[in-house]
Amino acid sequence: MLLYSQQVDAGFARIAPFLTHPLVLCGFTVMLFYGVLKALLGARILRPIGEKSGAIILRLLLKYGFIVAVLIILLGFGLEGYRTWLKSSDHPEVIRQIARTLNPIRDVSLSFEMDIPLDDPSLKTYLARLDDGIKRAQGRYAIAKVSDNDGPAVAKSLELTKDLGISLKHGDPDKEGFLRPIDFNLSPESPLLPKKTGDEALAYMLVMRQMIILTVYTKPIDPQTYAVPPLSPTPPDWSFETSRSLNPKAIHFEYPNGRSTIRLVAEDIPVEELAHTDNVVSISDLAGAQVFIHPNAHLDVDMRFQSILETLKMRIRLVKLSIGVNRIKMDLDLNKATSVSNNLEPPPLVYSMPTNLE
Repeated sequence: MLLYSQQVDAGFARIAPFLTHPLVLCGFTVMLFYGVLKALLGARILRPIGEKSGAIILRLLLKYGFIVAVLIILLGFGLEGYRTWLKSSDHPEVIRQIARTLNPIRDVSLSFEMDIPLDDPSLKTYLARLDDGIKRAQGRYAIAKVSDNDGPAVAKSLELTKDLGISLKHGDPDKEGFLRPIDFNLSPESPLLPKKTGDEALAYMLVMRQMIILTVYTKPIDPQTYAVPPLSPTPPDWSFETSRSLNPKAIHFEYPNGRSTIRLVAEDIPVEELAHTDNVVSISDLAGAQVFIHPNAHLDVDMRFQSILETLKMRIRLVKLSIGVNRIKMDLDLNKATSVSNNLEPPPLVYSMPTNLE
């Protein structure tokens, strides 16, 4: 009996990997559904269809339902078996081509964080209004005396600054144990964000009109020859930019106390393609690719602020960046990116994708 049990376990272990394939699971689900339905009808738990046409339809449904389920299961086993055979064979190029076909690039987006300095004299009007709003929020916490150890009270305290469109990100206890705000998050609807016109127009362009261009080469080029598509002398395999008008639902801002810098945090920003070739059709094609990262390449310029804007753009720092493809996020380690010293301002970064993206 023990020997028989071991043989059954060994047999199941061989087919278990195939049972995880979606087609196999779908087939079993369909077969289970029709099996239960047939059993219910056979046991007369369900009321039989009286009319002749209804009976014919029901018989056909049961008959072909089982056939469809079996075909799906066999197709799932066959496809998974074919993949297994390819992995064990000496045909890496065939495997790569199948992977490209089964994993096409779609649903592309960018997520990023960047620090935008606000300490330039040309931004003093906006910075003064922002700091005033933050001080008002801190004053409300000082009056409310929220205990740092009282979790529910801290959560409820978020209502204190709701009208300012900001919320507490981080705080420390003061000498009496009450919460002292350190950093705040600003919602995209916050009235403390810069206004589009007037004295804050320059701050608005810096904070609210950020964008990034990514350009991909599957065969590396000389970084000194890079230019923003379509001006590049070597056509890229893939290039895209984030939408120039950031979706308010996908962004928020962080403002650390005591620093004249605001951090833009953007999540899953849609992109617009600038160029695309057949060399990049799946995630696997990005393995080992050369990627040029160019923040602010086409930042809108009001001629009144052209000179100062060019200076401020050089000080904006990209902190984090990830590419979203097929709902999978690939983080780019910016510490491994290098600045390209060419005639472009601000200078782009060049980064090499990992050779293994699995």
